[in-house]
Amino acid sequence: MVLNTEHIVFHAPSASSLSLTSRPIRRSSHSAKPLKRHQEKPDAAEAFARYVLARAGLKDNAYRRQPLVRRVSACLRALRLKSIEEARELIARDTVALHTAVNTLLIGVTEFYRDPPAFEMLEDWLEHENRRMTRPWRVWSVGCSDGAELYTVAMLLHHMDALRDAELVGSDCRAEAIARAERGVYHRGLIRHLPESLLPYLRTKNATHVQPIDPIRRATRWQVADVLDDPPPVGSFDLILCRNMGIYLDGAAASGLWRKLCAALRPGGVLMTGHAEQPSGVARLCRMASCLYCKES
Repeated sequence: MVLNTEHIVFHAPSASSLSLTSRPIRRSSHSAKPLKRHQEKPDAAEAFARYVLARAGLKDNAYRRQPLVRRVSACLRALRLKSIEEARELIARDTVALHTAVNTLLIGVTEFYRDPPAFEMLEDWLEHENRRMTRPWRVWSVGCSDGAELYTVAMLLHHMDALRDAELVGSDCRAEAIARAERGVYHRGLIRHLPESLLPYLRTKNATHVQPIDPIRRATRWQVADVLDDPPPVGSFDLILCRNMGIYLDGAAASGLWRKLCAALRPGGVLMTGHAEQPSGVARLCRMASCLYCKES
């Protein structure tokens, strides 16, 4: 709640009312408490979040409770509503509101060359592997959000003259995210970490936005899919990116995710994860470096 001072008039004290001697300020024994933003009860917030995911056709029981509860307040703000009851009523009849709720609950944070140290190590591996690669590259970005990281890999391959006939697939359970990836238009702030050597692979769209050049965009393919429920794309992959998705899943769902991704990797292929993620329950994935795991041959 914000105090509206628009119609409050403050009157300065007259000179006669001011004492020439200093007096101690008396403070009330009952200090004013700061106003708190309304927060939904955790159980109700969790139930609402799982309702949203289930209504969108996603596996709501695969997600950890705490991250979902944390995002409910942001979800209500995105819907411009004050209560869970209002949000439920709106989502039940409005698919746009449902998509907004899902996008807010399953927040996707990405940018070009995100986490430079991790991408530098990935770039070293790509260069080393490319020297002995005898066929086109296959790359899958899982939970790709708006596609910036997959486009980054496409740029790296293009810089190595290795993009010809390569297949780069990005998938996400949110249709709006895939639509943004297909458009491929990004604010300049999202390329702040991109090395200068890769900047020529972007063209200016307008004063504030850029877009990958046509060869980069033609090499990518995008699809709406839920990796937890849908089968992976056909064939094995040389590189799979799945960054900061596992941390939102419960133990069983996360283990199932890592097993599915490991099965989709070719022997010697690499899985790139987020810093806080350590694939569990998959004996054949060996840690190469921070965020990089290689599938044993």
